[in-house]
Amino acid sequence: MNAATPTWTNVTSYPFRQPERVFFNPYQNNMIWVTSFGSGIKSGDMSEVIGIDENSLSLKNKLEIYPNPSSGNFNLNFISENRDESTIEIYNAFGQKVFMKKIKSNLGENNIPLSSEGFSKGIYFVCLKSQQEIKSGRTVVE
Repeated sequence: MNAATPTWTNVTSYPFRQPERVFFNPYQNNMIWVTSFGSGIKSGDMSEVIGIDENSLSLKNKLEIYPNPSSGNFNLNFISENRDESTIEIYNAFGQKVFMKKIKSNLGENNIPLSSEGFSKGIYFVCLKSQQEIKSGRTVVE
């Protein structure tokens, strides 16, 4: 760093061509940090993000994670409209990938048991990627 005291600016638009890392601030749940090679670091307030009411979504579009919070095993429940290979990725609050598993999803409802053994206590972001779509959710490990 060139400055003795760094300055932070709120992200109101996305000026980076490619993000290098996106970090979730472990001390403020609604704050993210975005870094880009050569463009520094920006912070943003996620409390102002407009989203979709999760209660209005059907199970077809959802990734259910239960029990949540979890202290051991948990399940991913989702509906797939195709039989294809999918990838489950789990990220910690720092944006680091801590788990990855390839699965074969079945047509219709799928229930995948997973273990949080070896995970530290905290918030985790779960991403299910298939050729057709990406579903995501978050869980708390106690």
